[in-house]
Amino acid sequence: ADDRGPADTPEKESNDTPSAPEQEVIDALVYFYEAIQAADLAVMENIWLPASDAISVAHPFHGLAVGRDEVFSTWRTMFALGKVVDVDVEIVRVEVSPNMAWCVAIQHLTTSRANETIGGRRIATNIFQMWKGRWKMVYHGAAPVFLEDMSGMQDAQDSPQDDSGGRVDV
Repeated sequence: ADDRGPADTPEKESNDTPSAPEQEVIDALVYFYEAIQAADLAVMENIWLPASDAISVAHPFHGLAVGRDEVFSTWRTMFALGKVVDVDVEIVRVEVSPNMAWCVAIQHLTTSRANETIGGRRIATNIFQMWKGRWKMVYHGAAPVFLEDMSGMQDAQDSPQDDSGGRVDV
């Protein structure tokens, strides 16, 4: 028996395609990961809400950075460490309200550093705020995960996913 109430009922069409607001958030997320892959600080700055103290980021290598100056200092450092050569993002969940949205995703990253290629998986939480008709990032946090820790994650979701598992190639 399904004991979800009306508020818990997925608002997706029967073919599980994202709603227009969900697709806008997914598009903003793809733009974010394209900036990471290109190591493009100018594009990265355009993705974030242009408020000095309202944004934050938590990288595994840095910890929490709050405010525009600190946040972009972390991106400069990350981009200087090495080039992300491949990004594959598996979207686990997207939730959208009129002014805020969040997306949980699994990042599959391959990075080239000092003639060495390394890869890893991280779980990422991305929070967006609507600003002047565009979704702007206000928080990005990523943490390493072990695959065995995620074994029940897909089954635990309340809403169905499409056959692709929500993967987005950037």
